[in-house]
Amino acid sequence: MNYEGKIWRILTNIWTLVAIVIFVFDFVSNNRYDASAGAVSAVYIAVLSIYVGTKEFERWQANYARNYYGEMYIIIWTIFVIIVCAIAPFSGGHFRIPPGLVVVYTVILSIFAISRRSKTLYFRRQAKTKTPLAKFKRYVKVNKRKKR
Repeated sequence: MNYEGKIWRILTNIWTLVAIVIFVFDFVSNNRYDASAGAVSAVYIAVLSIYVGTKEFERWQANYARNYYGEMYIIIWTIFVIIVCAIAPFSGGHFRIPPGLVVVYTVILSIFAISRRSKTLYFRRQAKTKTPLAKFKRYVKVNKRKKR
């Protein structure tokens, strides 16, 4: 991963933490921080989208290999959403699910699904290009260019 990719990963981690903290405050304060949660949600979704888009672009352009798994984001957010959704109905109205939480969670799941599909397509394409026939076709194509 290049320097720019590392910066986006760090920013994504920071904004993930900020988003979860603001949603916790919004949840326990009976949605008093809705405006802040909305603003943080917008920034978080933008930063996450840029990070994942950059990562996918690098994968397709430069054989990007990473040891950083998006599944962890899904696990963290899923546990958080389940806890919030489990507590709210039994709180007697003291806690309400922040409306932005559902939106952020849905967007995160969507981004993950798209990234996962892109990764699958990339590896499927890589597997096809490593067959002997594909290598021969690539060799012929390169040699045709050299003759021109």
